Amino acid sequence: LSLGDAATKHPLVIELASIRARTLKERTYGGAPAFSWRMPNAIFPGSQGQAVNHFLRGDSKAQIFDDFNGIGHARNWASKYYGYARGGYSAEAEEGGRGNGAYVTVTKT
Repeated sequence: LSLGDAATKHPLVIELASIRARTLKERTYGGAPAFSWRMPNAIFPGSQGQAVNHFLRGDSKAQIFDDFNGIGHARNWASKYYGYARGGYSAEAEEGGRGNGAYVTVTKT
């Protein structure tokens, strides 16, 4: 779909571009922003939500979660909530261990 030059003259397009340019200028004043693993808008919907949200919104790249009653529970949790971007976060999960020692390592992507 091509709107041509007419779209660039539309008042709403001009206003949106102006707002975006101002925002980018404010955010890059003094140089490009430093890289961060923080995902400040993350909303994790699953069990262990408080701990997971704390991790996702923090600086760490990876964390182990171990409140599972077995490897099946860990596998289910990992496949249900990770592997694709959603809820303001993007991360992968890998389960391990067995029995009460089951755990999931979550790595931000």
